[in-house]
Amino acid sequence: MFEINDFKLIINDLLFDIGYVFVDDIATFSVSNDPHNCLLQKAADYLVSWTDVNGVVINTSKTQEMVVYFGKQLCVDDIPLIYINGRHIKRVVSFKSLGVVR
Repeated sequence: MFEINDFKLIINDLLFDIGYVFVDDIATFSVSNDPHNCLLQKAADYLVSWTDVNGVVINTSKTQEMVVYFGKQLCVDDIPLIYINGRHIKRVVSFKSLGVVR
């Protein structure tokens, strides 16, 4: 059984070059005006390599992507999907994080 200090040591080296939040799950985010910005895919690739090294498994069936955009001239279907281990991540219009629906 992990104690909280052990757990912090395990994830202490999981760092992204873009914004991220870790509470009991990891949420990464990117702000861009370019719909083809690949920063989130790069973060997903980094996460996969980190989990491989550290013996952690990503539950891709629970991993989600949410696109927030304010322009009317963009079709969200034109934005490339994010892939983890060759499987595209489900795109959602809302999600629940720590009991809060976003």
